[in-house]
Amino acid sequence: MIRGPILFAVAGCVFTAAAARIVNADVEWLLRTVPDDTFYYLQIARNLAAHGQSTFDGSAATNGYHPLWMFLLTAVATIVDDRVALLRSAMALALALHVCSSVVVYAIVTRLVDREWGFVAAACWLINPLTFVISAQATEASV
Repeated sequence: MIRGPILFAVAGCVFTAAAARIVNADVEWLLRTVPDDTFYYLQIARNLAAHGQSTFDGSAATNGYHPLWMFLLTAVATIVDDRVALLRSAMALALALHVCSSVVVYAIVTRLVDREWGFVAAACWLINPLTFVISAQATEASV
């Protein structure tokens, strides 16, 4: 059957449109929507990229963040200097990881049931409003 792959393709199109809309949203809307944890992460990543120090304020050392997510954000911060572009890049990265999660869901369900249900499960994960919103917040949840 090809219903599963078609469903996943449609979900992928819906996801891509929604992700593009959110990542390119007005800055004022993003500032009201994105949680403060994201901005803490981004500031620490900027300091790590610029000075090699894990600090939020430039003087006191900090920790307590997810190391893999901070590593990814620091890598992005070494390339992206503009703060708004960094926020948008972090959101895009988190949403890309959300897509990777749907591939993992596909692989797991395919092993447990079959390929058709793997596509259905991956499509449901991809367009699930809760997981989408959490991923769009650019926090460590996507990792």
